[in-house]
Amino acid sequence: MCLNSIGECGVPSIVPQTKVVGGKSAAFGAWPWQPASEPDSDPSGRVRLLERARAVPVRRTQREKEGGAPEVQLLHLTRTTWPLVKVDEPFEFMPHIAPICLPPDNESDDLIGRNATVTGWGRLSEGGVLPSVLQEVKVPIVSNEKCKNMFLAAGRHEYIPNIFMCAGFEEGGRDSCQGDSGGPLQIQAKDGRWFLAGIISWGIGCAEPNLPGVCTRISRFKEWIIKSTT
Repeated sequence: MCLNSIGECGVPSIVPQTKVVGGKSAAFGAWPWQPASEPDSDPSGRVRLLERARAVPVRRTQREKEGGAPEVQLLHLTRTTWPLVKVDEPFEFMPHIAPICLPPDNESDDLIGRNATVTGWGRLSEGGVLPSVLQEVKVPIVSNEKCKNMFLAAGRHEYIPNIFMCAGFEEGGRDSCQGDSGGPLQIQAKDGRWFLAGIISWGIGCAEPNLPGVCTRISRFKEWIIKSTT
């Protein structure tokens, strides 16, 4: 839940222009809730900044703190194997360090057809190089049924339960990639704020036709996140 009364969440210091394959370099401050994270030093993968300084990392799957950043420690581990962590010291929010909102109550859980933005430091192509600048790319949310049919068209039979959501193009070309797991799938709400709709979980290849990215659906865990951090 986006607790607007607590302060500004989901508001970048500049307007975003749109791993990541088929995307582009993000401008400094465009996504202030995504700190850099070194995979070798963080066994859980990436870290998001949520309002009230919550952070939600997820494990790395098929896809795969910056100096001076606050230390984090495990808060709780769920059966889905992605933990909540708490920071050693509160984040000092400023124009280029800000939290993202949880899905607001006035937003429908049906996000099919909405454009989402994926950001990350994953590889620029399957098995390719890692970028030195945060990458961003827009992808459409597709229904879980269409997602399964897309995988079938690619010769894959995948189980996509409702705790997951899919995003991508039938023709491919734009996608997350190795190193992006744990990164945010973010959507701009009706009030202009950005909320964390999903967390990149897994995928097959990078930007291949009929192989969309699969993300954890944050709305399904929203109550648990709030309960675990208040």
